[in-house]
Amino acid sequence: MVKKPQKRIVHSNYRPQKITAAPLAKKITLGVIFAATLTIIIATILSLILTPENVVKSTISDIVSDYYENYFYQKLESSPNFSKENPGLILEKYQTTGLSTLTLRDLLIYDNQKHYDKHDYLAKYCDEDHTFIRIFPEPPYEKKSYHTDITYSCNF
Repeated sequence: MVKKPQKRIVHSNYRPQKITAAPLAKKITLGVIFAATLTIIIATILSLILTPENVVKSTISDIVSDYYENYFYQKLESSPNFSKENPGLILEKYQTTGLSTLTLRDLLIYDNQKHYDKHDYLAKYCDEDHTFIRIFPEPPYEKKSYHTDITYSCNF
């Protein structure tokens, strides 16, 4: 007895599914491309923002702020001629001329060389003896009431 093969009944809405690994490989490839593109974009943005010039200027500004707010002004507050009610008595005469000019070297070594750890990096780009900083107190002559004029002698 020979068995006849049974006929396969195919419904009109039947579609055979393809079994492949392509969707997974495609997702992995797209993920790798996306990650690489994102990395390139981030690296480009950071290279534009974190240039040596921007880093040096930001570092010097931070040191100047620390000097004026946490060293100079603190010493001024403890002087006998200082009046907390009217700090302008001492500072207003420096509003247009500024305080004595400082060099970058001065700022690196004040307060027991507080910022000397930044010396090597800053010395790569700037001349410590010819980068000048002048601080101008502004009304109401409080700790954060000032602006600076920085003359950079740097190679960037």
